[in-house]
Amino acid sequence: MKTELENKLQAIYKAAGYDIECDNRSYDTRSINKVLALKNVDFTLVEKGYVMAPKNNIKWNLRILIDGKGKYFYLKSFEPDTILHCIAKVIAMPHVKEMIHVHEDAYICPKCHGEGYIEAFSHINNGICFDCLGIGYRFHSGNW
Repeated sequence: MKTELENKLQAIYKAAGYDIECDNRSYDTRSINKVLALKNVDFTLVEKGYVMAPKNNIKWNLRILIDGKGKYFYLKSFEPDTILHCIAKVIAMPHVKEMIHVHEDAYICPKCHGEGYIEAFSHINNGICFDCLGIGYRFHSGNW
């Protein structure tokens, strides 16, 4: 029996004051909600109209951490495709790829052959493979 995937992205948008409507019918939103359902993912969206600037004065309004390491982004658009692109950048980080590589459930993505990128589709979301979200791996138990 398949269960309904919770739309955490919509809840995050609403809590931060954004007027963006997204439903789980789009590929981008479903993929983001799969990532947000993972316990080791920390996704922080700053309240609308504000930015954070820690000690190094780098402004950010979106933070994505996986196992405590990740990236900070300063975005002007918070549409799901932009968020998905940011998640793909974090997933491509060496420590995250290594963590996934040693996972016993992981196998190389057959669509991009483990590259995470498809050159023929470089005009669509910079060529990031939609099947594996740019990590180069899929999972027998399901995808991100």
